[in-house]
Amino acid sequence: YIRVPLVLNFFASEDRVHKLASAKLRLILDSVLFEPGKHLPLNAQQVEPKVVPTTVPSLLGCAYGLLLNELYRSPECICSGVLSLVDSALALDTGSVCDDESSEFNSSVVIILYVIRLANRVLNYVHYVVARLKHYEKLVDTPVREHPPDNSAVQVLEDAQAKLSEKLCGPITLLL
Repeated sequence: YIRVPLVLNFFASEDRVHKLASAKLRLILDSVLFEPGKHLPLNAQQVEPKVVPTTVPSLLGCAYGLLLNELYRSPECICSGVLSLVDSALALDTGSVCDDESSEFNSSVVIILYVIRLANRVLNYVHYVVARLKHYEKLVDTPVREHPPDNSAVQVLEDAQAKLSEKLCGPITLLL
């Protein structure tokens, strides 16, 4: 489960955000964040591995996908990484779409547009998790597969939701 925050925070630093000019690296970041990973079967929900490495690899999955799992269990890493990535992308703004005497976008435009799309996608996930955690009591009769919400996680997600929305509706909108 460490790969999602590790890869996200790798690209979130100001000295590495430039690497997202590469289409292959953008695809890698997208796949790490948004591919669901191994599914944890319902009958294995309460079963824990007894030895490391486990002899039952099916226990190394999660019920709803890696990004949702991270947002439920440790939202700080994901939220801070996405906010840092947005800040790093904003810092790339050169004030022009094309370099002098060029008909193609400069590389920072590609990075900025990619980060905007990524941030909006993550914001949708955060909206979902906040709604799910805030209305947990109403959903008890439905087959909920996660633990009851941690109030500190809800607060972290709400703060990140507000900050990310503010950046996307403020400086990002002005940039576009």
